[in-house]
Amino acid sequence: MSVVRITPKILKGEVTSPPSKSATHRAIICAALAKGKSIITPFVASADITATINAMKSLGTLIEIDGEKIIIDGNTTFSNKDCDIDCYESGSTLRFLIPIAAAGGCNAVFTGRGKLPTRPLDTYINLLPLHGSL
Repeated sequence: MSVVRITPKILKGEVTSPPSKSATHRAIICAALAKGKSIITPFVASADITATINAMKSLGTLIEIDGEKIIIDGNTTFSNKDCDIDCYESGSTLRFLIPIAAAGGCNAVFTGRGKLPTRPLDTYINLLPLHGSL
């Protein structure tokens, strides 16, 4: 067992907290919707994060991974109006990208694996036609 002792002292240094997968999904999407270049660092690669990166690329976003950085150029987002978006098994990717693709005027076909295709999407099925999508 390790022991940590804190005594009245001024602390110095840096602490990098592990990035949140949920926050990383959101950061990728926000950067893709922003004009210009954004850098997200650090990030932890995972299948779900890869799904969101590839989904934004399908919509036309320029994304490059350089070590622990994701470099995103949102100037070309929505340049692909007809696209296939493979969400793998990521519920976050699916739920975040359906309204984004619709808002961008894209004709997107969403696919997934595992249990993802069985997840309920009633909210989108009910709301999107009211706004000219689906």
